[in-house]
Amino acid sequence: RKRRMPGRWETVHTSNDPDGREEGGSFTWRGRLCLLGGRGVLPVECLEPRSWRWETHSAHTHDLHHVQPVEYQGQFWVVSGWVGAWPAEQQIKETVLYDPGAQRLSRGCPIPDGHRRGAAGAIMW
Repeated sequence: RKRRMPGRWETVHTSNDPDGREEGGSFTWRGRLCLLGGRGVLPVECLEPRSWRWETHSAHTHDLHHVQPVEYQGQFWVVSGWVGAWPAEQQIKETVLYDPGAQRLSRGCPIPDGHRRGAAGAIMW
């Protein structure tokens, strides 16, 4: 293996490809890069860096897009985003939680009307 250079982009060739997606989100979990959401019905997929193979999780999102998951207490939360197809997209009304260990999506708490947005850059501080 060649030495990784911090702060530099490089092309990585994987042994398989993830599902094509647009306007989904990503997060890191246990050293893996994971993809969540996008337009259409899509599985959560995580890249295993030791094998450079994409692993497909059993959970699927349904037209959940413009999202940025953020980790809190072992789950990844989506606190804003859209559902549906253009031009009738709607803001999500409840948070979406993903538990990667259990490979389970669930609904969280309601998002107050005045705080619903089409997308967000979310961080945990």
